[in-house]
Amino acid sequence: MRKWILALLLPAVIISALTPAAGAAEAAVADSSSPVSGAAEYEAAAAARRQEILSSGTEIVKSDVFIPGETYTGQAYYVSFSTGSDGNSGTSPDSPWQTVWQVINADLRPGDAVFFRRGDMWRQQLYQTVPGVTYSAYGEGGKPIFTTSPENGADAGKWELYEQGDDGRKIWKFYQDLDMVGGIYLNGTELEAGRVYGYWTGEHYVDLAYSYDSAPDPDNTSGWTLQVGGEQRPETSLEDLQFCCMPDLTGRDYPIDLLGDKCPGPLYLRCDAGNPGEVFDSIEFCGSYWPIAVSSDCVFDNLAIRYWSVFAFWGHPDTDKNVVIQNCEVAYGRQNTVGFNQPEPDCAVINDAIYGVVQNAVIRHNYIHDNDGSGITFETHPDSRPQDGDDGPVTGLSFTCTDNLIERCGACIQLNDGNDWFDFDRITISDNIASDAGFNYGTDSMGVNSFCPFADLSLGAWGRLSAKTLEVSGNIFMRSRRYVLACGYDSVYQTDNGVSFHDNVYIQTADRLFGPNCYGDWFVYAASDPLLRSGLREYTRGKNETVVILPADPAPDSAPVSP
Repeated sequence: MRKWILALLLPAVIISALTPAAGAAEAAVADSSSPVSGAAEYEAAAAARRQEILSSGTEIVKSDVFIPGETYTGQAYYVSFSTGSDGNSGTSPDSPWQTVWQVINADLRPGDAVFFRRGDMWRQQLYQTVPGVTYSAYGEGGKPIFTTSPENGADAGKWELYEQGDDGRKIWKFYQDLDMVGGIYLNGTELEAGRVYGYWTGEHYVDLAYSYDSAPDPDNTSGWTLQVGGEQRPETSLEDLQFCCMPDLTGRDYPIDLLGDKCPGPLYLRCDAGNPGEVFDSIEFCGSYWPIAVSSDCVFDNLAIRYWSVFAFWGHPDTDKNVVIQNCEVAYGRQNTVGFNQPEPDCAVINDAIYGVVQNAVIRHNYIHDNDGSGITFETHPDSRPQDGDDGPVTGLSFTCTDNLIERCGACIQLNDGNDWFDFDRITISDNIASDAGFNYGTDSMGVNSFCPFADLSLGAWGRLSAKTLEVSGNIFMRSRRYVLACGYDSVYQTDNGVSFHDNVYIQTADRLFGPNCYGDWFVYAASDPLLRSGLREYTRGKNETVVILPADPAPDSAPVSP
């Protein structure tokens, strides 16, 4: 059994408070006689937040007045996969519906609420939600789980021996074709089978991997290097507990959009210990597509998303507005191939937990962890121009991200308006705990632990971010594989008076970068850089900011264990 062990953190070697003194005086270093606990108190805060969110109860009640995330005004419906039936009325816990399909096909109206039974799991995609409806939980126990894993593969009859080598190699083929699978979790989340990515040449697959340089060449600002191997064949490409997906794409024209067109194909898993269905108690697949598609004015409360890829919550930044996501767990997502862009080694992969939920969004008190991509993401693309912004940016918007715990994601929080389409009145990022960006749980994926090991907080790092008021306050940004803080130059200096960084804690090990910029030559500091404190103060104009520098990690690429 393979597990990662979280090493005990050593005491901090530097603690500094950044002050906004007019004379740009040097920030004070903590008195060496003061007790220094390193990151212990912040780890304790994360543990308390984790338990608080996972055990949160349902507090949404009926009222004559709709308060998003607190009340509903219409009819309540109940859904239980374990005890329900789609022939029931669905209007009481004693007569619940069973399937997500029934919820999708029901005549829901704004103000209604749908409550899913705690402890149940749905292997069905809530691909259509109704504007103004609240989706929450009822009963006792863990949050109701939504997953794109089509089935539990822990059944010996579901695997056949495809190839056996003299060296003990055993390659197993799943009994049916599956859509693109981003990852496989074994025995719950105890172990992960790593995916070997292939690029389709038009005739066959070749091995494909990405490597990442934390100090990219100036001519390669992304830092990514694509590596292509020989022809991909399961019997030669896979190591023990690795798998590959090989759908037949013959005859398709480039670009091949796998997100828009399902592409079932065989899945091969190498398991030298024997038939995977006998070796493991559970085998869950991170299936393609998003478990939940949001709609305007919806509330999502106390739901759990596990074993998924591409997106967990997906919203369109143009059309899906005024969304509240609260008290949810989003975990164990793996990046997936969403397209082959042209007939050369160039493919698109993606995996973000909460994506595109931006206009007047409130994202609060969620636990997001162990995900290849970002925890909370807003970014714009050429095909997502707001309809009411044809003559300029959409204005009068807000975005609130508060009281969340985000751990071991490729990036924790990242907001980037690369196409200059949104001007916010206010962006609030407060009281979050974001840690270990880029240090994902389990095996490497595409050559690295995470596809985007950028930052605990990324604001306009590869684009603009416009807000009359940008408040970043009371957060704990703790360790990152690359940057703790990554900001684009214009995102902070866009206005002279509206940027407010205060009362944040930034923690990084001395052998890694602090930031705050991903690209360019300005204000890029190593965590041990003596200019760090004054540079951070100059860049963020922060008040009462705390910087904690930990000793260099003796094993910097090891991943903390998932709780």
